[in-house]
Amino acid sequence: MSQPLINPNQKPPKEKKADSRHWYQKKRWMLPIGFFVLFSIISAITGGDDSPESSPTATAAATSEPTEEDVIEVVSLMIPDLVGQNSQDASDGLVALGFVEVNVQDSSREERIPFLYSNWFVCEMRPASGQVLDSDKTIVLLSVKNSESCPGPGSATNESGGSDASLGEDSSDEISAGTYVVGSEIEPGFYRSSRYWSRLDANQDIIDNDLVSGDGWSLVEINSSDKYIKFSGVAYALEDMPVLDPIAEGFTQGSYLVGVDIQPGTYRVNAQGSSNAYGARLTCDRDILNNELNSGSVILTVKSSDCMFKFTGILEKLD
Repeated sequence: MSQPLINPNQKPPKEKKADSRHWYQKKRWMLPIGFFVLFSIISAITGGDDSPESSPTATAAATSEPTEEDVIEVVSLMIPDLVGQNSQDASDGLVALGFVEVNVQDSSREERIPFLYSNWFVCEMRPASGQVLDSDKTIVLLSVKNSESCPGPGSATNESGGSDASLGEDSSDEISAGTYVVGSEIEPGFYRSSRYWSRLDANQDIIDNDLVSGDGWSLVEINSSDKYIKFSGVAYALEDMPVLDPIAEGFTQGSYLVGVDIQPGTYRVNAQGSSNAYGARLTCDRDILNNELNSGSVILTVKSSDCMFKFTGILEKLD
């Protein structure tokens, strides 16, 4: 038998050595999968919720029951004699005693609306002093301004706001909040508004508007060409509230009729609190003739040819 030919230059094949590496060294691609599986198992055991736990305060707020409103205890009280006292002091004293409702009303037939009670004093009380009244009932303090005298018998308004029945007059001149048709429901002319007003055209688009949010009144002239007038708050025709002195009343904003409410002259408006001081001379259409705004104070000279003067702040006359 012939022998296979052997190439003397051929190197003998190398023997394969046994691989002594661990399994995780051989298959490194399995490591990420292993960590992922381990993390999934741990998340499943712990619930997988990594959101912050509810705070004890939030839990208590969610589970606590709402508190009941305070119940006002009604007691019977003797009405003290406060006639002749300052209306503000009288009102504060009644509230301190325990009375809940105290109204200050004009004792004259002019039916003015008192704003700054400290400028008024008590002429009459209803119910009268010496009577026993439940604390939840209303006490009316019929008052006049400090510079005036109390009216005689029969001149005061009644508790409902109207004139004394013996006068035979209907004193309900107040225009309540609402929108009115000009010409049929309300006549053109000057009106005073205690809150907001807007003159509207036939499409109810605003022609002009104004707002007072504190002590004061806004003056508006309703034109015959206006279709509607809207009031928020009460309003009065000028003839039903003919004179309104903003300085004497202590008003801090509003618009007033020159020559009637405010006389021509030089005025300073001082800022009140964090609000800016503002003053403006206006035409009857409320076009601005001149205006000033400042964080401290402004000075304007009101002319006899002006129709209105508008301000925000504390008003004082310089000359």
